[in-house]
Amino acid sequence: MQSLNNKSAWKLGVDVGGTFTDAVLYDETTGQTYKAKVTFVLSAACRQWCLEHAIQVPSTVHDQSQGVLNAINSLR
Repeated sequence: MQSLNNKSAWKLGVDVGGTFTDAVLYDETTGQTYKAKVTFVLSAACRQWCLEHAIQVPSTVHDQSQGVLNAINSLR
């Protein structure tokens, strides 16, 4: 990905869904796009506790900004 310090115009779109968070970064100057799709992942210990207590594993985090940041950090 090229540096964000040049004079090109960038647009970022993020969709926070029930299971996945999607992000698209678009460079208006070159027409290049970078995409990411991330999902919420529980730690092994947390997942095991949920299974032991017959609790459904959540598909989203309570703080959706974490999913947004993960998606932005995963842009390729």
